[in-house]
Amino acid sequence: MRSTLIDVQSLSKQYGRQKVIDEVSFSVEEGETLGLFGISGSGKTTIGRCIMLLEKPDCGKILFKGRDLLKMNRREVFGVRPRLQMIFQHPETSLNPKMRVKESIAEPLLIHRRLGRSEIDEELEQLIRQVGLRPEHLERYPQQISGGEIQRAVLARIMSLEPKFVVADEPTSMLDASVQAQILRLMMKIQEDTGLAYLFIAHDLSMVRHISDRVAVMYLGVIVELSDRNEIYDNPLHPYTKALLSAIPVPDPSYYETRQRIILEGDVPSPANPPSGCRFHPRCPVAREICGRDEPAARRLAIGQEEEVRPVAADEAVLVREAAEQLPRIALQPVAQPVGEETDRRQCGHRQHHGHGQQAQFAGAEITQRLAPGQGADRWRTGNGHAATVAQSAWHRRPRLN
Repeated sequence: MRSTLIDVQSLSKQYGRQKVIDEVSFSVEEGETLGLFGISGSGKTTIGRCIMLLEKPDCGKILFKGRDLLKMNRREVFGVRPRLQMIFQHPETSLNPKMRVKESIAEPLLIHRRLGRSEIDEELEQLIRQVGLRPEHLERYPQQISGGEIQRAVLARIMSLEPKFVVADEPTSMLDASVQAQILRLMMKIQEDTGLAYLFIAHDLSMVRHISDRVAVMYLGVIVELSDRNEIYDNPLHPYTKALLSAIPVPDPSYYETRQRIILEGDVPSPANPPSGCRFHPRCPVAREICGRDEPAARRLAIGQEEEVRPVAADEAVLVREAAEQLPRIALQPVAQPVGEETDRRQCGHRQHHGHGQQAQFAGAEITQRLAPGQGADRWRTGNGHAATVAQSAWHRRPRLN
């Protein structure tokens, strides 16, 4: 039986009047991947940053192997820091543009492991082999390699510290679909080899299901449902989860003839002025009077013949069951495209644009970004990729070649 590695208890964080996360609790076991899904602004990244001690929560506990990280002094935090790592949404901002990839990967080996030069060279050779980089990549600067290669370099630097827990904050959102699959396979292979645990934050429901053991769904700073990945996709109970899953596109035209789409009314309320009671009740298709009056508490419900339990935010267990029965049951099929409530699907040329981080075409022209020249030839990166680490950049239009 796996032991609990990370235990988050009643975590809350407020910026001014906005309560970004409110009494959030969950745990992650050794070697497990917990998928954290929610629309933009629901508090996913803030949770990850609080666990990494990059943000100080207002209240709550963050236990790492039973020890509260929030009560550690600076020396103790420095001792556990290598075991807790984070992959940021924009990987290129994690690497210093004035340092070669080799120097960026070697830096934590000098600071935390205090290895000698010959030992560092041996470690670098092993790390780049593990993440699929070639020796020539080590001599280049971040602006001279592709987005996928940057992400591999970031993974190599993280693995140099032999972490036990990694927060992956949308690690593939800035990559092409084919590269996304490669990075996911690499992350799963590293987990299989080392036994590390992930908190995987994403907007893509299909990706979350593919990589996660359990899935937590967030709405306006709270977790509304958390369960085993298959159970939550095949038998969702919370009305918000059902609405999200009903929006997943399926590559089967006949499926839409019988499909019942759940359309949510209104907009997401402001975190600065959240609704009373259940935060979802203004948009909930099965809301009752009690939903707007009493704030729901997380309750564990027995599911299936084996009496498995999972926490679900609801006023009463029976109320959740009755509400779930009023909504159409969703039988999921293979997912064709990522989806989220904020997903922007537009047909541009012959290619679709899904939110941020994907390629887009407008009026037959392709937007490209020319990165500043480094030590070698100029490189072109297609799409709206982030280039914060590049000293000079310019946007150009070039006609699409048919």
